[in-house]
Amino acid sequence: MRNRMNYLKKIELLENLVKQAQNINATKSKEPVFQMWQNDVKNELSRIYGNESFELNKFRAINFHYSSLVSFGNEDYDALDREVFRKGMFEAIQYLNLYISRITEETNPIDESIQISNDSDIQISKIFISHASKDKDIVEDLIDLLEEIGVEPHQIFCSSFEGYGIPLGENFLETIKAQLTNDSLVLFVLTENFYQSAVCMCEMGAAWVLSKKHIPIVVPPFDYAGIRGVIPNTQGLIINDAQKWNSLKQQIEAQFQINGQENSAGWERKRDRILGRINKHIADVKN
Repeated sequence: MRNRMNYLKKIELLENLVKQAQNINATKSKEPVFQMWQNDVKNELSRIYGNESFELNKFRAINFHYSSLVSFGNEDYDALDREVFRKGMFEAIQYLNLYISRITEETNPIDESIQISNDSDIQISKIFISHASKDKDIVEDLIDLLEEIGVEPHQIFCSSFEGYGIPLGENFLETIKAQLTNDSLVLFVLTENFYQSAVCMCEMGAAWVLSKKHIPIVVPPFDYAGIRGVIPNTQGLIINDAQKWNSLKQQIEAQFQINGQENSAGWERKRDRILGRINKHIADVKN
């Protein structure tokens, strides 16, 4: 229990730093309110991870002010300095949120590893993405990741996008019921919007009855503690965790008989580009 409290304290400290950053009314690194916050972050990261830790050194390396070795007469130094400061703050917040996600993963057994249950009598042939329509921007990036892995568009069911969802004129609930079968892998995209959607609640119940394979995908600021309903306590991932996507990629390749070697070129570069878009969506929600 003591370790659990320690983890919760770490998360609380990091979340407070994120909230403070979002409320800082500063445009330059020389302003006292920023410098106080910067010192607080260094102190807290040192307490949590150690004075020579990777996490603290990553924060120390963030550039918050513009400097040029060569000066040009038409250079707007103030504007460039403000832009570098803005990008630095965005990067710092992203790192802090990443550290929160990692601590959450380490303390929750649901995310120890990605493993799609392998029933010898059932071969997965499609992926059903259960999500709230308000989260369609993130879900579109999720589809891009699946297609980069090698899943074909016709193997993905997603009601928010034409070509992936319900054909015009078809009965909505009947189509969903038809898609949620034993050979479906259901990806639950979990947010507060998900739990506020009556359709998502119906899909959750139907998936529990009709489909045997599920993976919860948690979208920050939502976390594992908020998971409720009949979603099974199976392995999952936080959506912006690059390493977990590597694990899921291997599992999907095995289930869909995708040649991972043929599809490996540039995977990490493309993965990181898409996760960058997802991180921007997450930051927009938090702001």
